[in-house]
Amino acid sequence: MIKRKQGENEALEILENIGIEMDEEYTDDNSRPKMPDLRYKDGRFIEVTHTRYNTEFIQRLRNQGCKAVGDDKVFLNEECHQSDCPIIKQCTDAILREIIDDKGKKYPYGDTDLFLFVTAEEYRNMLNLMPQWKWNGEANIFLYDIEKSPFQTIYICEWDLENLIYNTVDPKMTRFYRNDGTLQWQYYRHSRS
Repeated sequence: MIKRKQGENEALEILENIGIEMDEEYTDDNSRPKMPDLRYKDGRFIEVTHTRYNTEFIQRLRNQGCKAVGDDKVFLNEECHQSDCPIIKQCTDAILREIIDDKGKKYPYGDTDLFLFVTAEEYRNMLNLMPQWKWNGEANIFLYDIEKSPFQTIYICEWDLENLIYNTVDPKMTRFYRNDGTLQWQYYRHSRS
């Protein structure tokens, strides 16, 4: 059996479940630099990644976050005489950072697609933002940046960061692709289309 990193087998299974033929014999064996993770049957490549949350120390991160919230509550109580709990929000910036700054710079030539696992909150924020593209500048920039990225196809798929669970059977996923020079998208497991 081919050894792959966390998320690669899951992405492979998800893609095959939606009818995409993959080359199951190919693997990123690090025999050359910037080697993509997966390959389609037709020879194109696909890179698999997650938004930047190190899954190996998720418990330590959770403990640090709980301590930070506690420290913030003490500070707010001392300074403002109230201790409203601060909100930590995950947004679409993390998605764009992976597409543009990280993987876009690594694969600038358009010969590799991208499969990106994002947290449930990032995914929800993206879904809420996209219908606003005609009047919301942030939504317009989000879609513009995806369109101008070097990737012909980008799969953005929700995963459960807290429990480190991938839904490979029926995941919430959006596929962005170019059709005649225009960015289009397709939802999987959604009522929106």
